[in-house]
Amino acid sequence: MSRENVIAVIFDCDGTLCKDTTTFLLRRYGQDTAVFWKDVDSMAKAGWDPSLAYVTKICDMVRNGVLLDLNNKRLREIGAEISFFPGLPEAFRELKQFVHQDSRFRKARILLELYIITGGLEELIKGSKIYTPEKYVDDIFGCTFEEDSNGKFVRPKSVLTFTEKTKFLFAINKGIVGEVLRTDPYEVNKVVPQEERRVPFNRMIYVGDGPSDVPCFSIIKNARQPGVVVGVWESRREKYPFQIVKGQRHTIGPFTADYRTQIGPEGGPSDLRKNLEAQITTIGLEIVVEMEKRVIPAPEW
Repeated sequence: MSRENVIAVIFDCDGTLCKDTTTFLLRRYGQDTAVFWKDVDSMAKAGWDPSLAYVTKICDMVRNGVLLDLNNKRLREIGAEISFFPGLPEAFRELKQFVHQDSRFRKARILLELYIITGGLEELIKGSKIYTPEKYVDDIFGCTFEEDSNGKFVRPKSVLTFTEKTKFLFAINKGIVGEVLRTDPYEVNKVVPQEERRVPFNRMIYVGDGPSDVPCFSIIKNARQPGVVVGVWESRREKYPFQIVKGQRHTIGPFTADYRTQIGPEGGPSDLRKNLEAQITTIGLEIVVEMEKRVIPAPEW
C-alpha cells in the first residue's frame, strides 16, 4: 500500500456525535439505565474492563429474556431512531464537498475520508441515518456480538476497550480496510515503512469527548509528525472530563458538539464546524505544498 493524498477525520460516537447510544437502546426496552450502569461500574471495580463488562451484561440480559428479541437485525432497526447533534449527518457530506470544491485540492487529488471508532455497538450505529441508507462515513468500528443459530446473542465478538480503539487508527494509517481487519486482525501488525503508510498521523484529525478517547488522542498528538485532536462536549453546561483538561490532551477545543454550517437565520458556522474546516484546509495545503516540492526541481547553484 502506497501513500495517497488522504485526509482522515475520525470520530468517537457517544458524546461526540450523539447522546449515549447504549442508554438509548436500553430505554427502548424500558430498562432502568441507572441500575445498568451502576452494575457495570461495580464490575469495573471488581476488575472487569468497562467495555467488556457492559457488552457481557447485555448478553446476560438477552439470555435471561430481559432483551428477548435483541439481535443484529433488531439493533439496526432501533439504530434508525437515533438522533444526532445539530448539523449531522449532513455535515459529513458537506465536509467532503468542501474538499472537493477546492480546485487546489482537486488538482492534488485529495480525498477526505470519515471514520467512526467507538466503544458503542457497531450494528446499532450502522442502523442509524449516519450509515443507512446513505453511507455518510467510510467505515464504523465498534463492539459486536456473536449470534447463535436462532439469531440470539450468545457472547461478545469484538470489544473496543480504550486502547483497542488505537488498533483502528493504525489500520487507517497503514491502509488496511475494514473488511480485511475484521477477518484478519493480525494484519494490523504488519511492517509498513513510514513513507509508505497510506494516511500519516499528521493527516488525521481525531474528534472525541471523553476518557475513552485518551489513548487515541495520545497516539495522534504525540506522533513524530503529529495530527490534530479536537475536543468536544455536548454542551457548555456540562462538565468537561477532568482527565482531558488536566493533561491538555486535545490540540484545539473543547467545542460544543454543533456541526452546523449556519446557526440561526443570519448566523455563521458553529465554532466546531469552522475549526474542522480550518484544520482540513491546513492539512490539504500542506499536501499541496509537499506535492509541488516533489514536482519542481531544486534550483541549481
